[in-house]
Amino acid sequence: MIAGSSEIKPVSFIQFAPSSAPMPSAAMRGNSITFPDGVNLSLQEGTAEGIADLLAIYRSHCRMVGGM
Repeated sequence: MIAGSSEIKPVSFIQFAPSSAPMPSAAMRGNSITFPDGVNLSLQEGTAEGIADLLAIYRSHCRMVGGM
């Protein structure tokens, strides 16, 4: 290094990958959701991930139309 200069060190990132594929979550049956605007939704079957995705879509829709 030259006097008066600073050495720039590269930044490195490490990505961790699971050793095996994650197990799918078990199906949840008979779920009911009541939204703040009064919409009632009855789901016969769904996974936790699917229900979370549904809630995210509903939330983004409400933001677009000026709700919640």
